[in-house]
Amino acid sequence: MELCYKVKAIGNPMPFYYYPSKKASSWIYNSDFRLVDPPDGFYADPPAPTYVDVRERGVKGQRPRTRSSSTHSTASKENNNTSSKTSDRVNSKIVKTIQNLDNDENEEFNYMLYSYLEGNDKIPLSFMKMPYFPSDIFVLFDGPTIKKNLTDLMKLKNWSVSKSSTKQNNTKLNNRPGSPKSEKSEEKFEKKKEVPIKKGISIEDIINPANKTLHGTILNDTPNNLSSHIVNLTKTCRSFITQSDYTRIVDIIKRIETHPDVLSDLAVFMMSQTNSKQANQSIKNAWELFTIIISRFKIENDFLNKILRSYFAIVASSVKSTNEIRNFAMICLFRLSCENTPIIKYDPTAPLLFFSDCCSPKHLFGVSLGEVLYKERVLNESAKSPTLVPFIIRKLVTKLILSGAFKTREIFNQKSISHTEKVATIQRLNKGDWEIDVANIHTVAAILKHFLKNLQEPLLPNSMVDKLDPEMEGYKCVQLANTLPNENMDTLMYIVGFLQELSTHERETLMNTKRLAAAVAPSLARKPPIDQFKSDDLLQYQRSLERFLLCLINDWNTEEVYNADA
Repeated sequence: MELCYKVKAIGNPMPFYYYPSKKASSWIYNSDFRLVDPPDGFYADPPAPTYVDVRERGVKGQRPRTRSSSTHSTASKENNNTSSKTSDRVNSKIVKTIQNLDNDENEEFNYMLYSYLEGNDKIPLSFMKMPYFPSDIFVLFDGPTIKKNLTDLMKLKNWSVSKSSTKQNNTKLNNRPGSPKSEKSEEKFEKKKEVPIKKGISIEDIINPANKTLHGTILNDTPNNLSSHIVNLTKTCRSFITQSDYTRIVDIIKRIETHPDVLSDLAVFMMSQTNSKQANQSIKNAWELFTIIISRFKIENDFLNKILRSYFAIVASSVKSTNEIRNFAMICLFRLSCENTPIIKYDPTAPLLFFSDCCSPKHLFGVSLGEVLYKERVLNESAKSPTLVPFIIRKLVTKLILSGAFKTREIFNQKSISHTEKVATIQRLNKGDWEIDVANIHTVAAILKHFLKNLQEPLLPNSMVDKLDPEMEGYKCVQLANTLPNENMDTLMYIVGFLQELSTHERETLMNTKRLAAAVAPSLARKPPIDQFKSDDLLQYQRSLERFLLCLINDWNTEEVYNADA
């Protein structure tokens, strides 16, 4: 009997099994892989996939981690050393894997090649090893599995396509611009009359951007009384995709808000509109619309959520994706992997600002830590750090120190004097202007707290906050903080390190450790709605947060992160 290996992904508390004979083709979780709790100290790396062909670029890897990146994993020191060597080797290839990848112009130009869901392409190991990625990236679906699942979920009989549109699509795909046959083919096509094919087309016809007609709901579970709403909604989406008319997006958002049950059908429709490795304007428009929808609305269907995240991961890791399409897919992957939607203000009277913020590769406020790190390190090439602390946080803390934070009274305890200056500075930072030209130090402190408080996922997850207690002992608070994901732990450690240094200047600032904890703690977690709290529960929630941060200021050793860039 063949020996079965147990593998645990970095950042994932649960392992999976694989058989060497199946190699990389069966890394996706299926019936052959059983998810179980790992034995203490167990860790194994899967074999390197043969399809990865990347070259070293001299990118500085992340520092080796001696503690778990997962809340529940317990790897031994010996195995962690082995893991860190693998991680260093792979991390040096990350930028090559996800940026500056050129399309091969010599390959045959056809739909099967340019669909993300065809073939057996797997997500490269270097892509999955990015330290700030969603922890369950290893158990997503591959392309053929996505197609099979969509076939089971969809009403194929509600779709139809015409012979002429099919022939037109094949003509566009199989004839390159400038080809001697292309003009003759187009002339011949124009003489053809449109003859519709009967309803009930294959999944291959549905999941590509070619013209097709929808006659009802898309998913089996969607009520039939929503048919007209879904048909009209998809027509509006097609209108934006083909005409770049941004007023259509406002209409799309209104339709979803009026009938939220159409969201799942729309998400599947948008997969079909973006499933092409061509980088024409229509595909870019489709990705922009998809990003706006993912940013504005929460996909409640967990299984569909997994299908979408798998699709985004495939697109984002494909060497055939352009940088622009890859960035859209990465942003969608990060946002869909969070429990909450991004905190990006939507004003129907000024929608273009919302659209721009949703799709901008420089927008950092209101999104997740993972997305911030990706945008800073890969898209904007900010200064690299051996830690996973966002550059914007380090920039704000440095500005506070240079502006005299250690000599400023009531630092973090006073509101910004000028709300206008605060908003204007945040807007500049979201546009990539890193110069923090702010005269008042309290405004800088307010911006730092605003950034932390408005993360898409709070620095302290709700599952951790539920474990806090107003009487919790210091060492237990430190143990709990050490179970955070790497990016959360590094960021929290950096903030606490700054507060520790700030507390040594109590005489000048009038802020002791207890007052600092009370001023900053509310920015670290997401307070549940007031109607879910009794007054006593709310008071205990606040006291628990303050106690947790106070213990970290007093007892946590933060030198490894806070002084890492010194």
